[in-house]
Amino acid sequence: MINSLAISDIVLAFASLFAVFLMAQVKQFPALYKTSSIAAFTGFLLMGLASVVGSLHYGISPIWTPYHKILTELAMLLSPPLVAIALSLILCADSWTKRRWFFLIAAIIAFYSISRHFDAGELYCNIQLSILLLFITVQMIRAKIEPMPHVILWSSIIIYFLGGIVIGNEGTLMGYLRLEMFRYIMGLGNLLLGTAMFMVLTKK
Repeated sequence: MINSLAISDIVLAFASLFAVFLMAQVKQFPALYKTSSIAAFTGFLLMGLASVVGSLHYGISPIWTPYHKILTELAMLLSPPLVAIALSLILCADSWTKRRWFFLIAAIIAFYSISRHFDAGELYCNIQLSILLLFITVQMIRAKIEPMPHVILWSSIIIYFLGGIVIGNEGTLMGYLRLEMFRYIMGLGNLLLGTAMFMVLTKK
């Protein structure tokens, strides 16, 4: 029988890689948003790769465990800020230089390394996610986009909040592993967010 954790990782991988496919259509996007779309592409790709390797870890062999751990850590650390800031820039009709993106990633890694030194790495990721969700919520309130992508974006934000803040990935809830529920919820969030971002970008 296939491990249920492997199934949840496969679902999350499919949703994330679908978002990767949408963000890869960079030639269809206005030049102003190409750097942002690449950042979002990278964020979704990290989640997709972590999930693919996770399905191999849980479904095929524990030999994939160290690779899964590394990719999961990278995805939890870098995917939320890459995707959230890319979305914010798209909503604000703004753009960042590659150097600015580089400094952002360097700063995130530096702060995370410091927090890990004090055994607070997971706390740092949770605080980062909470701040990003709040930030994007403010941007969404101010954004002027068409109704359909607006509704889909709001749905994805609510889903991420439920998955990352309410459900979490430790322990069980009503007899189900929170980790499995987290992956299904985040997969739906990625599917909706990638679709909405693509809709916004192709109408700019």
